[in-house]
Amino acid sequence: MSPRSWISDTAPSDRFPIYTRLNARDVLPDPLTPLGASMCWAGDLIPGWALSYVEDDAFRPEEVDHESAVAALFYGYLYANLSALRVLGMRRGLTWELVDSLFFNAVDAPEHDASPDDEDPGLSRGIPERVAWALGALEYPEVEEDWALALRLRAERPELSALSNRMLLARARAMMPYARVAFRSLMNTATNGGVVQGTLAAMLGEDGARFLVPLLAAPTGVESANPARDLWALSRLPADSPAFSAGFDDFLARHGYRGPAELDPGTASWETDPASALRIVDQLRGVDDRHSPEARASESARSWEATRDEARALLGDEVWAQVEVAHEAYRRFAAWRELGRGAVGIILNEARVALAELGRRLVAQGVLEDAADVALAVDSELDGLAMGSREIARRLVERRRSWAELAAVEVPLYLDTREPMPSLESLPRRRNSPAEAAPEGTVLSGEGTSFGVVEAPAFVALSPEDAALMPPGSVLVAQRTDTSWTPMFLAASAVVVETGSMASHAMIVSRELGIPCVAGVTQATERLGTGDVIRVDGVAGSVAVLQRA
Repeated sequence: MSPRSWISDTAPSDRFPIYTRLNARDVLPDPLTPLGASMCWAGDLIPGWALSYVEDDAFRPEEVDHESAVAALFYGYLYANLSALRVLGMRRGLTWELVDSLFFNAVDAPEHDASPDDEDPGLSRGIPERVAWALGALEYPEVEEDWALALRLRAERPELSALSNRMLLARARAMMPYARVAFRSLMNTATNGGVVQGTLAAMLGEDGARFLVPLLAAPTGVESANPARDLWALSRLPADSPAFSAGFDDFLARHGYRGPAELDPGTASWETDPASALRIVDQLRGVDDRHSPEARASESARSWEATRDEARALLGDEVWAQVEVAHEAYRRFAAWRELGRGAVGIILNEARVALAELGRRLVAQGVLEDAADVALAVDSELDGLAMGSREIARRLVERRRSWAELAAVEVPLYLDTREPMPSLESLPRRRNSPAEAAPEGTVLSGEGTSFGVVEAPAFVALSPEDAALMPPGSVLVAQRTDTSWTPMFLAASAVVVETGSMASHAMIVSRELGIPCVAGVTQATERLGTGDVIRVDGVAGSVAVLQRA
């Protein structure tokens, strides 16, 4: 197969050959839109990701100058480069196996093929100093700068309806260099936060390993939990009241950049599709006040304090003092990471709203059938499209069909590009052979990511639209979740997902909201059915089937 089987694909790296879909799908559609892949990810976010490794003194610039050194686009999907992240971890004193666990909850991944270049004495020499810095850092000025810039870009948005088509494109493209810089900071907080988490786990040792998940549940005040809290507050107001109308407008002004797959500017956000946020409010109206964010947080805080006291008694004051330092550092990095993610999301939404205006305008002019078809163009086609090219518009109609077909493809979870890559045509279609349903008594295993034990009926959801129909108190079972799902966590008693790890966005928000969560449960949406009564243990990482529906 040619390494480029879709219009936005990149070529694999020879130096770092192993890739994974794990975590790469937390914030993106499956597959990416051609616009998001070409204008945003290939052009700026992946290069920004590579620069984060250099800025963090983990790689030399020439090691990550290949277009797919840290991430790649294959079959129209984003893949994270597992080989490169393993090397980064090893240069921070971790094993590659621990890197797989911390960042991806990876199971059955191809083994690391050791290279003499994995170790770099010039870079590795600073491991103790780097870990000491991460444990002691009290501020992250780059993230704060990115957040302030994002807010300023949003506040200074021009009147889009007054811009010409070419200036709408200029506005959208002008956001990309800012997104590159902000994404660089985001990835730095993610990797250093992972190192801190690994250090914390090592301090706890085998005797204290059971305390890791409960300790990480300490409230952090992450920015990404605020939309859920604000949507809850809106759900307590009468839908036809002036207070609700004003409150919802304020919500969109502050959180409208959020939405499904928000790091692809070719998708919709709550600002461009307010109805999707209103559906969440409607769902939360049916949830009892006893399950409010405040009540959940209060219960979680009491449980966390009890865990802290138990861990301190077991480990002793001297060890606990070191654990407390690492724990506080983890909380800071979690908050910085989520603030950085918000900054990237706001910046990309500024590009999104300009492109949405262009799409609406082209429909009114009879150039496009659907405003969303703008997202089917690659960056090089946008100028011609903005000038009213019917030929490009016809091309996008055909591409709509082939792009939709990509969504039905079951792409490999891992790719080892030292081996021949399967052709796009040879890949299986999703759900042709669903997994066997788990019988009563089965215990499915994953990774505990947010503590608590819950017994409740399962509700299997394959999209945010599905999740909006979930009866309150159910266990939400999903393939993956992104920021658009997390407000609906408030209607759930627990969450089970097929992908994710301790450091994934949804798991951080689960802990913040006090909701038990188990990640990495393979084929959970196929082996569990809506109505099955299950027991979810967010520390043990287990999901037991108590009664089939």
